[in-house]
Amino acid sequence: MTLGTRDRILAATASLLRRQGYAGTGLKQVAGKSGAPWSSLYHFFPGGKEEMIEEALLYSGRRYAQLIDRVFKESDDGAAATRAFLMLSVDALERSNFADGCPVATAALESASTSERLRTAAETVFRFWVDTAAARYQEDGLSPSKARDLATFALATFEGAIALSRTYRSTAPLRTCADFLERSIREFG
Repeated sequence: MTLGTRDRILAATASLLRRQGYAGTGLKQVAGKSGAPWSSLYHFFPGGKEEMIEEALLYSGRRYAQLIDRVFKESDDGAAATRAFLMLSVDALERSNFADGCPVATAALESASTSERLRTAAETVFRFWVDTAAARYQEDGLSPSKARDLATFALATFEGAIALSRTYRSTAPLRTCADFLERSIREFG
């Protein structure tokens, strides 16, 4: 499937955010990576860089939610799906030589206290991911409150494990958290 110009810009922005965060992502880089003319950036995002980053966070949020859904559908249960999702990140980190993190967390950590617009976008995405995972845990029979607590814990564990793995340049933290989460979910449920 060929992406339109706007989606190419958003995908390129998300890719750059994964590696270098908000401050390190420049408009010229986005134009170059997306293959979009410079004028397209301001055509699609008249609010400039902050608007473009906000939209890239929301775009990433939708794509990761689709991945969450897919992993849950392909797995036997929520415990196996959670482990499988973390293991996808193990593969991604190894392929990127520990350069690629989560675009949402990377941007959120950097801008949550300086940009209400980006903080709100990141919050929207994180809440969407928790809602998506919680709905899948409920399908396994957990109560709505238990499912939400578990989804919040899983997301926080996942994001922390990525930060540790990138910092340690080792997937050991992600692998440890994947195993621990799977066992914990089986016991919790």
